[in-house]
Amino acid sequence: SRDGAGKGRIEVTSLAEAARKMIAKDLKAAQEDCDLWTKGSYDDWELALNEYGSRMSVFGNQVLELDEWFHVTLPRKTATRRPPRLAKTEAAKLDEWWYTRGFFAGIIPMSFAKSAPSKMIQQTTFYALQSALKGDLKSSYENVSLLWKESWDDGDIHMYRQKNFELNGCLLIMSSILAALDPEKFFVFSDEIFVCIPNLDGQYSLETYERLCEMIRMKAQDLNRVLRSRSRLLSSQEFVEWTAQDVVAALWSHLCSRMPGWSMSPTFQLTSPLAFVSSPLAPPRRAIEGREAEDEGGARSEEPSLLDNSETASWYNEPQHEYLLFGDDDEEEETKRGS
Repeated sequence: SRDGAGKGRIEVTSLAEAARKMIAKDLKAAQEDCDLWTKGSYDDWELALNEYGSRMSVFGNQVLELDEWFHVTLPRKTATRRPPRLAKTEAAKLDEWWYTRGFFAGIIPMSFAKSAPSKMIQQTTFYALQSALKGDLKSSYENVSLLWKESWDDGDIHMYRQKNFELNGCLLIMSSILAALDPEKFFVFSDEIFVCIPNLDGQYSLETYERLCEMIRMKAQDLNRVLRSRSRLLSSQEFVEWTAQDVVAALWSHLCSRMPGWSMSPTFQLTSPLAFVSSPLAPPRRAIEGREAEDEGGARSEEPSLLDNSETASWYNEPQHEYLLFGDDDEEEETKRGS
């Protein structure tokens, strides 16, 4: 809280670490101080989102570019990909982004994309999204859990078996995959959210994520109603509506502004070439629409190849992978709709 400034600054390596300490010390007091969710006007929300990029930029261009890749470039690529999924190269880059955000606080020396086959990553990310869009987040979690287990080296598998370790890791991976593939409806589930939104009781669970999905989508709808109303008054049709991930980005930015008692000191992690940083998104999406044409050329380089021995998309019409838990088959769904 603000009172902490007079008692000496507390060194932290990331906003995620700061949030964990705030939760452990006095969650209620921290929530009262971070009041954008409960008291913020539309202008407050817009300001918080617009300040996101500047709060991120203090950590350098390399970190800023990686964060922009996750929040802007990657969703644009996956939005036009059929079927929607992540390539292995993208999943590996996603791991780098986690480290820059300080989510794992340096305790997970692995990448969920390191050992898992490319085909398995594409299958898992595709079916995780399809299950989530049907409202079945449990199936999404089960798919990701099996992928995560497959990615562990034999010498580290004992760490995977720790219950909370598995839960936290899989929820982070699942929510990141969903946010990358559909940021309009999904967002990254991180510690900061517990400080920014009251009455969650700090329970990092699948049930909490389901509840948050509904709450954050409703907040985005409320903000969009105001945005549309203002656009009509200004006779302007050029605006980008709020997404679930935009709402969370604004909360992260607001939290940064409410932490004068903390001293951010990013440190380098040996397992990652990047630094731990606070949160933040690249410049707000509504401010960088002009970059679409520029991004299109670079998007092709990371598209999954159609070569059978590479990052193939041919799995889409093949039998489902034995490791994964899937919902209804697409052909069965078409048959049901036609009958």
